[in-house]
Amino acid sequence: MPGRKWTAEEKTNIVLEVLTTTASTAEICRRYNVRPTLVYAWRANFVQAGTRGLSGTDASDREKQLEQENKRLKEMVADLALANEILKKGRART
Repeated sequence: MPGRKWTAEEKTNIVLEVLTTTASTAEICRRYNVRPTLVYAWRANFVQAGTRGLSGTDASDREKQLEQENKRLKEMVADLALANEILKKGRART
């Protein structure tokens, strides 16, 4: 049976509660009916993302790859649009 799907907002709220309250992680897990291993993983991801955000670096490697792919696809669309326009003009003359 698949587990519950937690939204990013729910995960954030639970992690922030773990980090900012005196309640134990076990108590918070019981309150929200979530496995402690999940909360520890969410907390690690949360802290890692915060560290990346505060490091002063620009885009992540994944973002850079996506930007390069986006640029390549835009160039491809421009080339195809130009070729299409040339073909249309050639047919119009005949």
